[in-house]
Amino acid sequence: MPVFMWGSTSAYLLTEVLLLPEAWPYSEYGVFASGGVCLGNANLEVVRGNDMPSLRAQHPARVTGIAFEPVGEIDDTVAVLDSRGIAHTPPTPFVVPGGTSPAWTNVGLQVTEGTFICKYHFDIAPRRTLLREQLEARRGGPLGIVAVDEVVFGVSEPIDSAIRWTRLRGPSQVPDGHIWNLGAGPAVRLTPSAADRVEHLVVHVRSLADAEAAARRFELGVRATGDALVVSLDKLGGLVFNLRA
Repeated sequence: MPVFMWGSTSAYLLTEVLLLPEAWPYSEYGVFASGGVCLGNANLEVVRGNDMPSLRAQHPARVTGIAFEPVGEIDDTVAVLDSRGIAHTPPTPFVVPGGTSPAWTNVGLQVTEGTFICKYHFDIAPRRTLLREQLEARRGGPLGIVAVDEVVFGVSEPIDSAIRWTRLRGPSQVPDGHIWNLGAGPAVRLTPSAADRVEHLVVHVRSLADAEAAARRFELGVRATGDALVVSLDKLGGLVFNLRA
């Protein structure tokens, strides 16, 4: 389940400063540019829109949504969405410049703003295994990143949002409060908010003390809140991580 962010954040700083494995290089794809880094159980995608208003840079940079990878084929996934009464966009295949067949297909979801399905049309599993091994070998980089525990969504209508998320996860999957567990990927947590948006990522680290020392060494904004550290990556456009051990 790749987690993604668009804005002015530099993929170079994520790989060279935080030493996160490069999931794919930052490249131009015509209407947008994209690059990704591995956070263990999810990828963080940096996107800049060229001719796409929805992908215009935001300041400060922030996580704006999540993409889910379906278990089966895209047509089967659309059929399941229809059977559960989940509104969605038509499947949109994307052919990379110079390619002849779609590399992936996206389906937008009307669940919470910024949610969509991305079906890759190639075997991505070996690459994911390699990225996790690289992150482990680097001991998570300076911050000691292990994985993304949660994607926290602020929602203006908690009851309606909870109903939509329950439909998406499936009738047999009962949420724990307002937390939906998604297998090996990050959990989704809903919290009341004035606007619908991703509030932050909860990132699991090896040691809060070591992460704080590294953040201060790189002059990143750090503040304690309860049992977590809030790290503001000002050098990365203002992206915020909530770190927990």
